[in-house]
Amino acid sequence: MSNYSFAPYNFIPFSESVKTPVEYSTREDLPAHNTFSDEMLSGRIEYNITALTDIIVGGADSDRSLKKFFKDGQGRYAIPGSTMRGFIRSHAELLSFSYPDMIDDAMYLYRKFADSSKKLRDEYTSRMKADKESEYGIPNGVKAGYIYCRREKGGTHYYIRPVKEFGTLGTTFFKVHENTLRKANVLSPKHCMYTRELPSFKPKSSKTALDEYRKKYIPLIKKMKNNNYSAYRGRVVKFSYNEGHIADVNNDNAPYSAMVLNSSYIDGKTHHYFVSAEMETSVSPIPIEDDYIEAYRNDLARNSIQNKKLKEKNKPGFSFYELDDKEISEKGKLFFYKIDEKGRLLGFGPTPYFRILYKNSVSKGIPYSVDSGYDFVKSMFGFTDKSESYKSRISFQNAVITKEAGSYTKKMMVSGSPRGTAVQMYLDQSDKRKENLASYNDESFRLRGYKVYWKRSKPMGYVSEKDNMNTTYEIIKAGSVFSGSIYYNNLTKEELGLLLLSIQYKNPETTKHDETYLIGGAKAYGFGKIRIDDIELYSDDVRKSLLSLNATDEKKSADDIDNYKKYYKDTLKREYDIDLDSTDTVKVYKSYGMSDQADQYLSGYETGYMSVKDRNKDLPGYPDRYPLATAEIIMQESNIRN
Repeated sequence: MSNYSFAPYNFIPFSESVKTPVEYSTREDLPAHNTFSDEMLSGRIEYNITALTDIIVGGADSDRSLKKFFKDGQGRYAIPGSTMRGFIRSHAELLSFSYPDMIDDAMYLYRKFADSSKKLRDEYTSRMKADKESEYGIPNGVKAGYIYCRREKGGTHYYIRPVKEFGTLGTTFFKVHENTLRKANVLSPKHCMYTRELPSFKPKSSKTALDEYRKKYIPLIKKMKNNNYSAYRGRVVKFSYNEGHIADVNNDNAPYSAMVLNSSYIDGKTHHYFVSAEMETSVSPIPIEDDYIEAYRNDLARNSIQNKKLKEKNKPGFSFYELDDKEISEKGKLFFYKIDEKGRLLGFGPTPYFRILYKNSVSKGIPYSVDSGYDFVKSMFGFTDKSESYKSRISFQNAVITKEAGSYTKKMMVSGSPRGTAVQMYLDQSDKRKENLASYNDESFRLRGYKVYWKRSKPMGYVSEKDNMNTTYEIIKAGSVFSGSIYYNNLTKEELGLLLLSIQYKNPETTKHDETYLIGGAKAYGFGKIRIDDIELYSDDVRKSLLSLNATDEKKSADDIDNYKKYYKDTLKREYDIDLDSTDTVKVYKSYGMSDQADQYLSGYETGYMSVKDRNKDLPGYPDRYPLATAEIIMQESNIRN
């Protein structure tokens, strides 16, 4: 599978031809919580969870040094009801083709000027006009300006105030080689990217220059990297510009003034920036859409490790990349930006090659929609939005440990968080070529579906050489058993059938112990493999319970459980023309649930994720941009047992 990307997760696909069933057309149709009908069902479901591999479920009293396992109010280890609710809800969402509300409808930023996928690279360079660079080595039209915010009617609004150009030079900033700044004594030690002056780069020919720079010059200067360097906006200096070159740097008599700034170090980077620091007051400020501010801040959050390092190295409360409202309302912050050919803000960022918004948000890639009414999951599990809310008719209790096989603590690297920005992973790549990857710029892009992690036969733990990447976890051993309960109120027969299917799809009497899933933390490392069994269904006679203190609930048989499941399937077929078991979604869902383990597929990657650097020639790395194979292909080619 060398022409595919690798990941410890994959996706159960959406079923493109299925239309989301709308169970209730109006708000008035939703069942009331305070009235009861003979046709509606109430009661509880009891079940056991057996940990087949060691399990991690974080508790509220965890901290950075130790992630403790959750305990209930009586000090007993337990899996929280909220965790079980999310687990069961995700299954119900999949099995009812309900709109996947848990998928974040985000707008992502991207920067692909050096990407290995030609299509992604061309999309970025075309919009930035980076393929036709100006004489200053910067994409055409990029300028500098101060981002600031102010309180106005309707909330906080954001703007860019352009800075003045350097006289008649036609630009608001220049790239300046680090050697030039060193010789002029402009940089403090922590603002030098390298520990000493850089050697000159002298390629043998212009044809081989780029290749020589990558293969020879970058490895040479990497050895000189200053590990204490941090991104900065620094002092204002004077300089001259003569015959196309920066000159007289740090000369008080020079004609031009600029702020020196530079973003984070990357391999091969040798230049800093001179940016005009004087605001241009003769033009109106440029408004920034709230969506772009949110997308920028979310992008920073997704790169949290980098941001934490920046905060540690700078003074408290300051980060080179942050847009802190208090800071930018007081004095603004220098950024780069670009206006597109239609006069709209294309994007902004802390470097001239900044990240810009994809054309579409994530939700455009979801094939399901509910124009009006309420699907199964919303009506059963409840919802809250800006205009209305509805209380859940299902209540999940903590699943408390009843058989403890032991516990221990283990230090290991915090597993990476999969990101929707990885288009070769998260988007359907029917073309199967890395050169032509679909992206959020495509009007017809599709998300792959519901994310699941592959199951290992036993968990592993990887410790990073960088200790700030590691955390100690409290872990409950395999063989432990938890017992939980779910209370349901005023459900229809088909709703109860869906709930039971979401707990265990197969009939336990014929395929007992074969259906397994993952829950909790560190799933990428093989933790949290569970089996749910010993499912018992009880029904309440609501009328009797209101009239008598001695009313008891009635235990249902395994046949009753199976009949409710069948009733749900029959309802889908009869009312919505959906043959549940024949849909693409459920075919893969069943195969995944019944699969044993994927050790052979996972064995090539020590940490469970592809390498970003120092790629193994025999295994694809993340920068290679190969599409992720579908779950079906992986199960077929990797001998994942069913």
